[in-house]
Amino acid sequence: MQTERLLIRLIKKEDLNYYSDLLCSKKIQEDLTPLKSINEVENFVESAIIDAENKQRYVFSLFYKEDKKFVGFVELKVDNNDMGELKCVVCPSFWNKGLGSEAMAKIDQFAVEKLELSKMQGTCALFNSACTNLFKNVLKYDYIKTDLVDGKDYLFFEKQGHQKNIDYRGKLKTDIKDIK
Repeated sequence: MQTERLLIRLIKKEDLNYYSDLLCSKKIQEDLTPLKSINEVENFVESAIIDAENKQRYVFSLFYKEDKKFVGFVELKVDNNDMGELKCVVCPSFWNKGLGSEAMAKIDQFAVEKLELSKMQGTCALFNSACTNLFKNVLKYDYIKTDLVDGKDYLFFEKQGHQKNIDYRGKLKTDIKDIK
């Protein structure tokens, strides 16, 4: 898949170094439950690949089209009740460029059109105003609650009766191809 500025594909084993650098960085660990070792990151990558084969969780690696640099990832968890949950992690060097929003909108579209999910949820750290804006104003999710997760405050959003063809600033195409 792709957007105007991003190449988006399922995680692969060869992405391990990208994820290791990202998930073990101090800036990212402020927002996420930290992965403390390369073994934990390997487990994350391997389980993401298996989960995608089982259609339970999809982790999409994001690359900047211009120079093919790793931007981050979007995670889409899927349950048996036609519900998906979105989460995005972007490398600090790409913060405040709208790339996370662009990727999340594309994966949200994929969830509706390809996986036919009828309900979506999203979470973000309380202090992450860009992500909050994305869920509320771009993806049109409703705020549900604030809760503690691993000792950190998170906001929870949800969208029922999901709309098809969400257009993020006119940059998304409606043609969704197979992701493998």
